[in-house]
Amino acid sequence: MTSASSRGRWGVLADPDPVRRQLALMARAEDASIEDVDPLLVAARDVDPTVRRLAVGVLEELGDARALPVIVDALADEDPGVREAAQSAVREFRGEGALTPLLAGAVHDHVAVREWAIVGLRELRDPRALDVLVSALDDPAAAVRRAAVVSLAYLRRSESAGPLAARLSDEDAGVRRVAIAALVRTWRPELIGLVIARLSDDDWQVRVEAATALGSAGASSAVPELVGALRDSRWQVVKAAIGALGLLSARSSVLELLPLLASPTSDVRRAAAETLGQLKAASAVGGLRATLADPDVEVRKTAARALAAIEGA
Repeated sequence: MTSASSRGRWGVLADPDPVRRQLALMARAEDASIEDVDPLLVAARDVDPTVRRLAVGVLEELGDARALPVIVDALADEDPGVREAAQSAVREFRGEGALTPLLAGAVHDHVAVREWAIVGLRELRDPRALDVLVSALDDPAAAVRRAAVVSLAYLRRSESAGPLAARLSDEDAGVRRVAIAALVRTWRPELIGLVIARLSDDDWQVRVEAATALGSAGASSAVPELVGALRDSRWQVVKAAIGALGLLSARSSVLELLPLLASPTSDVRRAAAETLGQLKAASAVGGLRATLADPDVEVRKTAARALAAIEGA
């Protein structure tokens, strides 16, 4: 309930001049309290977009879950500034009162509302959101599917591994990429083959994510395919595969790594030198010594460290 003092303090929000309403919000923002939520909710629906944006910002600072339904609606506001303020605010609400309005937003008719309500659910990390998030994996909008994948990753629930794995073949490359990253958090050995298959994905960023995930997950069975990825047409994929082979202590890959010390891309040369040092590959000493004359100073430094690791082993 709004107190008399709150009504008095915010009475200016009924002024017909939008500039006065804006100034009132800016002047009183730092002193706002929970008692002020009701007039601020009205201001968040003001006809003036600047008033709406400022009100949403104050409501975000207060963090009272009563404001969340209005903020969720603001995610579909016609004004981009209001939408941006709502996107920031929706991530800041916690506690029991936040779950219901965010779940409602996750099935809203408006794509942006669904996407950002799901982002808000990510911050809650409440397992009661699991069913809604899994359903959102089939949303027609790729942005919503991406948000759902990331939110499920934050939940770290084993039940989500299967639905997330299905997104590895999503038509949207962004969804496939975040699905790989999400599966690392809920890793199950039977999923390794599905991630290995993404090393042949049409999108190079998906291939990078797959190589990185396989290394992080300790998937030693992926070494042959990661060695194959050293011949990828994108240097970013080659670099990721080199790093993964180092994490997997794949000494069997040394012969394939050595030629990469002469790659035309300095990032690849540096990654190869680093991994050869990690593997303490004695057969790489000659190539690493030659790399001490590399035109790139960072490659030279990495080669020197690799030699020290090998020769000190």
